[in-house]
Amino acid sequence: MVQRMHGYSRMIQNILDLLSTFYAKFYVFETILKEHILQQFEYQYGADWLNYLHSINLFQLESVAIASRKKHDFRISTRLFINEASFGFWVELFGRETYKQLKGVPIKAFSELPSEIKRRHLYQMLSNIKEVRNKLYHHRIDLFNNISKKEIDLLSKTDKDLYLIIAWIDKHAIQLIRKDDFQYHLSKVLPSK
Repeated sequence: MVQRMHGYSRMIQNILDLLSTFYAKFYVFETILKEHILQQFEYQYGADWLNYLHSINLFQLESVAIASRKKHDFRISTRLFINEASFGFWVELFGRETYKQLKGVPIKAFSELPSEIKRRHLYQMLSNIKEVRNKLYHHRIDLFNNISKKEIDLLSKTDKDLYLIIAWIDKHAIQLIRKDDFQYHLSKVLPSK
């Protein structure tokens, strides 16, 4: 019984190690995505970009969501908006309607984007990354049962997409993350053949 418990805890530890490989990548990704989009907004619309863009529905909805989490006498500033906006907000900047209203400004944050990658494809990649991020951050991956092949495939794709997207935003930022740590930890989770 003790040996079986040890094997069980080893499996859980291996899964935790695998999942933990994402946190540094998500941190780097979210930080540079926000900062590079912010730079584009400031370049295109000036330092008062939030007031300029506030007429766009997505910005209004996000401002309301942020304000609902704050005290009654709260006043939103640009920096606070940036820090408090949900990850979903940043992804939805690439949604068809908002992207059109922003006249394509968000994609300019991707200075190294290959010409064959269009908004729709990038939006799909960002949406998939958001799905995995939310599963991890909100503990929706069951550690006590083996991770399914579908989840492993989704994690593998997300790992690759994160690496690509970080490089498309800032080729130097890619040095901040480990490229092969996911594959190393995945080999410990997959059943040996």
